[in-house]
Parts: sequence; structure tokens; C-alpha cells
Amino acid sequence: MDAGSSGQTRARDVIAAVTLWAPLAVVVTTWLLWREELPTELPRQWDSDGVSSTWPTGSAIVLFASVCFGSALIASFALRQGAAAGRRKTYLWRGFAAGLACGSWLMVAGSIITSGTSTEPHVGAWLLLLMALMGYGIIFFLIAHRWVNAEPEQPPVEVVLAPTETGAWITNVTVPLFEMVSLAMLAAALSILIFTAREDTAGADILGAVVLLVLVVPMLAFARLRISVDWRGLKVVTWTLGIPLKTGYVPVSGVVSGF
Repeated sequence: MDAGSSGQTRARDVIAAVTLWAPLAVVVTTWLLWREELPTELPRQWDSDGVSSTWPTGSAIVLFASVCFGSALIASFALRQGAAAGRRKTYLWRGFAAGLACGSWLMVAGSIITSGTSTEPHVGAWLLLLMALMGYGIIFFLIAHRWVNAEPEQPPVEVVLAPTETGAWITNVTVPLFEMVSLAMLAAALSILIFTAREDTAGADILGAVVLLVLVVPMLAFARLRISVDWRGLKVVTWTLGIPLKTGYVPVSGVVSGF
């Protein structure tokens, strides 16, 4: 088996798993520091006129802490040798969930702390922090050791072509990072639309969902690539929209000299 595909846990994997406990620590620590200043009800949704709905503070802290705890626990279980193949994807999704929960808690609770209990809470810069923490899992996806499938132990197949024949090789490959991010953005947009429909609200929420849906299109376009090699050389284009990632063909001589 190739050394890159070994299921052995490395220091990078342990660092990624341990750091995924950070969102839980942030949620619990800030709750302990702020609990005397927080009201019994926290904002749950804002519209153009301010806070449009609230929910119990206890329910909020339990929900956000549970998501962070569950994500960190699953990430720790991913250190097992049998989970090595999907470890990076686990860190990506668990990091996304933990970052979203931690950022949501900081936004709803932090808006109270910064605005004061006597005034209408405003999201302010807390929304930017939430958006940044939604990409928390990408950090650990990049830190964790990459799984590399073992090379098949099969003899190469030799294709004999007649003097007048030409050969071509075409395949489609998936880029996991773009695929996962696009699916996460799609899920977030649908969640916003469903929540908005249930609460009978509109405005900024609808606009945010539309922006996410628009951004999903280019993300999905780069999630699937078509690679072709023929007598003209190598070419890579997006599978859905056919966008060339390299103008024209890369000559075969250039491909060979690049390795």
C-alpha cells in the first residue's frame, strides 16, 4: 500500500481533531462570562425593523453547545484507523457544523452584550464573524493528512492503433472541496427559505438566500471537471458549463516535461 494511504493516525490528524473542540470551549466560556448579563430570551431572527422573533436562552445554549460537542466527538472518533479514508471529509463537515453553531451563538448572545439590555440588539459585525466561522472546517480539511488510494497492481494495458487511427482518453473527476462547499451553501439557502416561509417574513433573509443560490452555480461548475487527452494534447474543462480552465490544449510534450 502506498505510504500516503496508510490509516495510521499522524500528528496533523490529532491537531485537527483536538482543535475542533475549540468551538465548544468558546461557547461554554462565553456563556459562563455572559450569563449574568443575558436575558431569558435571545434574538432568533432579525428583519429590517429589528428583532422579529426570540427563543429561550437555555434552549439556545443547549442547542449550540450540543452541536459543537457532537461535532468534536465525531471528529475524535475519526482518528480511528478504519476511518482514515473519510477523515478529511469528516473534519470538513464537522468543522462547518461546529463553526456555524459557535458563530450563531456569538451573534445572538454577543449582540445583546455589545448593545446592552436596555436597547434593541443589533447584529453589527457579529454577522461577519458568523460568515467567517462557517468556513471553519476548511482549515482542518487542509491540516489533516490526505488519503491516497493505493496504486492498482495490474499490468498496464497496451492499445495498438493502426497507422490511420488516433486514440483519445476522456474521464470526469470530482473536486471534493468545491462539491462540499456548494452543497453546504445550498443547504444554508434552503434552510433560510424554509425558516422565512414558516415565520412569514421577507426582506434581507430572502436576499441572502438568493445570493447563496446564485453562488452555488459557479461552485458546482468547478466541482466536476472533464479531462481529455488526444493527439492534440491535454485539455481540462468544467463538466457542467464547459468552461475551459486552460485556453486551448496543453501539448503532450509540455505535459511530459512537466512531470
